[in-house]
Amino acid sequence: MAAAADQSRGLAQAQENQSSIFYMGPRYPVLDRWGQTNIRGLYLAGDVAGTPDIKAAINGGAAVARRLVAEEPGEREPDVEYDVIVVGAGPAGVSAAMELRRAGQRVLVIERTRAFSAIRGLGVERELFLASTGSPKVDGPLWFGDCRAGELLARWTQTLDESGFPINENEELREIKKIGAVFRVTTSRGEYRAARVIAAIGRLHFLKKVGVEEVPVAEMPLEFFRRCGIVYERDWHIQRYALFVLSCLLVGAFYVIKKFNPHLITIGGLGLDKLYTILYSAIIFGFGIRSIVVWRRRRWREAEGSGGSQTLRLLSLIFCQVFFFWILPDYIVKDWRAGNVLYPWPLGLRPTTFAAYLEKPFYLWAALIGTLVALPIVVQFHGKKFCTWVCGCGGLAETLGDPWRHYSPKGTINTKREKWIYLVTGFTAVSTVLVGFGYDLRLFGLRLSILYDLTVDLALIAIIPVAMYFFLGGKTWCRYWCPVVGWMNLVGKKTSRFQVSADRKRCITCGMCDRYCEVGVPVMRFAVKGESFGMDNSSCIGCGICIQVCPTDVLQFGPPRREGQPVFRILR
Repeated sequence: MAAAADQSRGLAQAQENQSSIFYMGPRYPVLDRWGQTNIRGLYLAGDVAGTPDIKAAINGGAAVARRLVAEEPGEREPDVEYDVIVVGAGPAGVSAAMELRRAGQRVLVIERTRAFSAIRGLGVERELFLASTGSPKVDGPLWFGDCRAGELLARWTQTLDESGFPINENEELREIKKIGAVFRVTTSRGEYRAARVIAAIGRLHFLKKVGVEEVPVAEMPLEFFRRCGIVYERDWHIQRYALFVLSCLLVGAFYVIKKFNPHLITIGGLGLDKLYTILYSAIIFGFGIRSIVVWRRRRWREAEGSGGSQTLRLLSLIFCQVFFFWILPDYIVKDWRAGNVLYPWPLGLRPTTFAAYLEKPFYLWAALIGTLVALPIVVQFHGKKFCTWVCGCGGLAETLGDPWRHYSPKGTINTKREKWIYLVTGFTAVSTVLVGFGYDLRLFGLRLSILYDLTVDLALIAIIPVAMYFFLGGKTWCRYWCPVVGWMNLVGKKTSRFQVSADRKRCITCGMCDRYCEVGVPVMRFAVKGESFGMDNSSCIGCGICIQVCPTDVLQFGPPRREGQPVFRILR
């Protein structure tokens, strides 16, 4: 009954607050590098710790066990029956337990149903694939490689039989409570005491209707872990509220001073308006290098179509910002408009009188050709990759905002909110034409050019998205308000050839693709059905991170993989 209640609460939670702009999909507990929660001695491994593929689960369970052995105190707790209790007999739990037993630890394994129940539920013919992410080898006591579920289950069962390793099957966990230095673990059969606990239970899986098919949706057992006192990422507490307010105030003050009184802050005779470009470029450079280190593994396709190199993509963003948007206009041409050579409307041709541009018509023609000719051509073949390879606004989001990319709003309602972009695009287009031809009309007591500066240029481009990096990821502006994206949607949504395709038989519904998509594309929904997505049915900007984090190489740029075609390879 308790399991059914937890599952019911989990399903309710899966549907809770999905209308909120702060709904970001399933959340994970906050763990240290060894998998320890905020409760000292309570560790998580496997699916609930963010290692959803089988190889990572085996390795993760073994790594936690080795950590516990390495930090074993000289004297055992006198009031415990076991050194470690492992909850869950999946690959992570069994891997951890076998490592601990080899080291002479007193171990108890509790399993709600049967050992390896998730593998049993796949069916004997289900193909399983060795993950390409993480460590290149299986570093645990269980074997794994490309195989079928039936073969894997037979191998693992034989390993358990040969080791004589006992597992308490059909025993349901009720509570984990720490009293002093001892954990009290309550189950359907009784109560146990242990010095430490490893929770290697899987996530709850539900079936959700997607079109005419049922698609598995994984949710974290949040309700149970809450009762244990485990802290989750993105929890709103007093410190997070304070950070939210502080971020808005600091970013807002910075941009207001830059716009209205830039000489209030001067360094070396340079006002904030001049220092801004230097600071902006330095941030993209520094955090860009950090992102390269994080995403440096390279992938590509063996056959037709394009692949993705995160290093090359991030270097492109760094180069465009440092050279085209800083050095070229400030030190070579010495004209701020030179930075707009790569920028289409309205970044390169904003609402102002055309007379100002006609003083040097090259920049006007460059903006017009870039907007009306070059960008539509690029969109037809590469979708919205301008945002993730060239744009300075996108560059800041992809570098400074990268650590919080998984905070992007998720869910159907937040996807529908993307239509906001056409309101901003329409307002910007009307303002550009009217102001350009000298009709700087008054609206709400302000001239159109001033209204644009305050709403789009100051609030929507600068203050709101940058202040929200820590709370909504880095692509709030690009996804909901950017007129360039609105224009790209208009010229390519129905005709662009750009696509990301999926090999459905390789999908393990781990949800990593959804988690790390910074524009909230429901990638797993497409992947589990083997469908492609692009500009016609998503807000994808072609960053390729979903391809990068997918453990079983489901996704690729370009058309679907043909039978026998090699999957991505990884350079290490």
